[in-house]
Amino acid sequence: MSLLSGTHSDRLATRVIELLASEGTTDRFKETEERTLQLKTGFYDQFLPALDRVAT
Repeated sequence: MSLLSGTHSDRLATRVIELLASEGTTDRFKETEERTLQLKTGFYDQFLPALDRVAT
């Protein structure tokens, strides 16, 4: 598959498969996913106080 064709999800899946097939990348991939989750959670958690104000 050409990196210029397909959807973003297709290209991302292809790249993830390539990275996971490389030796030693599984642990790094897991660490990256965990950091990404922490960043996303932190970002969205900052809005929780606003939701509390709207609910009251």
